[in-house]
Amino acid sequence: YTFKLGVEPTKETLSFDSIIFSYGVRYKDYNAYMARTFLVDPTSEQEQIYKTLVKVHQLVIKKLRPGAILGDIYEDAQAMVKKEAPNLLDNFTNNCGWALGLVFRNKNFVIKGSNRQEVMSGMTFTVRTGFDNITLKEKHGPKKITTFSCLIADVVAVLRDETEEITKYDREFRDVIYQIAESDDDDEDESSEDDKGQKENKSKDDEVFVVGANKIKRSLRSSHRTAAQIEMEKKNASLEKVIEEHQKKLMKKKAAEAIKNEDGHVEQDEKEEKVIDIVRKYPSTSKYPHGLKRNQVYCDPERECVFLPIFGYHVPFHISVIKSVSKSDEEHYTVLRLNLFYPTGNVGYARDTPKEMRAVLEKYKGFNYVKEMSFRSRDAHNLNHQMRLIKELQKRVKQRQKKEEIEAGLVEQEDLILNRTGRKPTLLDISMRPSIRKGKCVGRLSAHVNGFRFRTNRGEVFDLLYSNIKHFFFQPCEKELIVLIHFHLHNPMLIGRTKTRDVQFYAEVVEGSTALDSSSKRGMYDPDEIDEEHRERQLRKKLNQAFKSFCNQVLQVVENNSMTIGQGNEYDIPYRALGFNGVPNKEMVLLQPTVYCLVNLTETPFFVVSMDEVEHIHFERTDFRVSKTFDMVFIMKTHLLPDCEDIPKRVQSIPVDKFDTIKEWIHEKGDVTFTKGTTPLNWKMVMIGVREELEAGIFWKNMDQDGEPKPIGWHFLSAEDEQEEEDPSADEGSQYEESSAESEESEDYSMDEISDESEGFEPSESDGDDWDALHAEAAKSDKQKMRKEVEREAREGTKSPQRKRRKRR
Repeated sequence: YTFKLGVEPTKETLSFDSIIFSYGVRYKDYNAYMARTFLVDPTSEQEQIYKTLVKVHQLVIKKLRPGAILGDIYEDAQAMVKKEAPNLLDNFTNNCGWALGLVFRNKNFVIKGSNRQEVMSGMTFTVRTGFDNITLKEKHGPKKITTFSCLIADVVAVLRDETEEITKYDREFRDVIYQIAESDDDDEDESSEDDKGQKENKSKDDEVFVVGANKIKRSLRSSHRTAAQIEMEKKNASLEKVIEEHQKKLMKKKAAEAIKNEDGHVEQDEKEEKVIDIVRKYPSTSKYPHGLKRNQVYCDPERECVFLPIFGYHVPFHISVIKSVSKSDEEHYTVLRLNLFYPTGNVGYARDTPKEMRAVLEKYKGFNYVKEMSFRSRDAHNLNHQMRLIKELQKRVKQRQKKEEIEAGLVEQEDLILNRTGRKPTLLDISMRPSIRKGKCVGRLSAHVNGFRFRTNRGEVFDLLYSNIKHFFFQPCEKELIVLIHFHLHNPMLIGRTKTRDVQFYAEVVEGSTALDSSSKRGMYDPDEIDEEHRERQLRKKLNQAFKSFCNQVLQVVENNSMTIGQGNEYDIPYRALGFNGVPNKEMVLLQPTVYCLVNLTETPFFVVSMDEVEHIHFERTDFRVSKTFDMVFIMKTHLLPDCEDIPKRVQSIPVDKFDTIKEWIHEKGDVTFTKGTTPLNWKMVMIGVREELEAGIFWKNMDQDGEPKPIGWHFLSAEDEQEEEDPSADEGSQYEESSAESEESEDYSMDEISDESEGFEPSESDGDDWDALHAEAAKSDKQKMRKEVEREAREGTKSPQRKRRKRR
């Protein structure tokens, strides 16, 4: 190989020894150049030579500073070669590079000993160092070469305070070597006895595939790992062990605290249970409306009841009893059909059953209920009129109930104290989400004595108190289209017709979409396009500074007025470096951890999980041999309340490579337990079982009500997968069927034999005790089987069928 530039490549086949790769590029009349040396099965001598070259190369880059003399830089490089490997001084290149730009090689700025030119800021250099035609002590490679050359070249830019490397391809020794296996015998001869002992102790995870001339064989990655890599792997293994031990201690700690509280329930504020009374609209028949006519349907919108004629008597039905109403024509008659709510199986009632009807169904469980009623008449006028009134009444009642549900949980705010004396922090021309009205809301946000006031350009006003803000987020515009301030609230607020716990104020840096019509077509290098990008960068920087300054001023106002906002009177910034993609709702978004939360603030609906509200985290589909993604389920503390019907929050399709990062992040929180399993669960059924065990006081214990052992707390989520691996169900089923068949064949014979031998036999009291013990043992076995079936159905996502305990004689 020759280091001379412009040499044409030959048709000679490459051999597995040392390969020097160099190439140059010209783009818009500007030049660039890079070179690397790749070593195949290098000897220890080649390793030392290459490492020396890397040190010299880095020294030259370091010395390229404004004001340095090119000749002095070359002499410093020679001095290092003389110090590290004196025998290589004669093989060192006669220069260490040159300046380049519009000219590939500027002869006036060559880094050589005789050049006294000075380096200036803004110059670009090719740093090119190498050793040429070194005579090796032992032959190397398939061709048994005796000479060796190595070369490294990079393009660097000399800035005012530093030197920036433009070509960033790795050049360390570990990054340019390749292990090629020729035969098993050669590897065995080269490895020492100590290496063999170490290889036996290595796990399969430490093995990599190495390409040979005619085959593929395994080689240990550890043979080429640096001390830093080995230390990092030990650190990761140690951290995994620390996380596992911490989770065990944390689960035991939670169990001890729950048992200490006697019932194991989550601590909650004592609130009076709201009991829904049975609806009674008419205390007596004398209060019936006067418009009733014999054998006619009548709707009373004032009392929200419908009178139905049954055997000549008017019977009032509250509108909450009626599920739907329809009308059909049959020959000469018009038929009015009313479908009513009724109990359905084990569930109790349909999901859309009104709360008034639920109270009736729960109080009178053993009663028979009417499913539907039909009335027909030759005159359709009254039926048409009453059907219209019933539907209007249903619509009005549903709207009222929806409004009550929205307003439930709302807390009345105090009045905002305006700052009328001093200067108040203000953000101009920002938008609000959710919007106060239809369409986009643009206005100004000001910080006052005890809260914020947002005033739109049309004059609408929205006030938000500091005391209602649980989390205060500031997200700068980094790889996003908006810069924002986000507030997660303690108590929900009603904004327009939306009940929400999240309020956001943002400003757009660029439009989310651009019209690509014919009039806006511009070239790739259009100066206007470049100017627009520059303006966008300036606007991005300006908005980030404005929002950050506003946040700091708000904290100062809060401190001066002795108020509180967020966590510890600080704003939180999402860590984009720790972010990962997932699907919390219907689309893939970037989820970013903060100090106290896991959030996605850019897309709507917002996703904010406060970690102090999380009871447990479960990872699903963690069999990474068959899946490249996994799911993350957040079980909140409110999900453990007896009257809670919500299911845990699920984040789907998280990439596998983020699993360890997420575990470390949870571990740093210190007080959140997590488990993992290979199958997705039916969380509605799982949480029903958890609440039942909490009410029974056995969830945090290692024994069930019958004294049988069970996993403590949330360990059952991972114990199910371990049980499946240890105890395959297919084998059990075949053995059970075979044994049952054999018992049926021998049943007649055994019973006859027992009856003959038992004549004249009188059972004793001890035999009765044995039968009682057997009966108790059989009942306990049935309960265990039922428990396993419920857990299996929860994993498979099926509803548990109604079970009846078998009676034993």
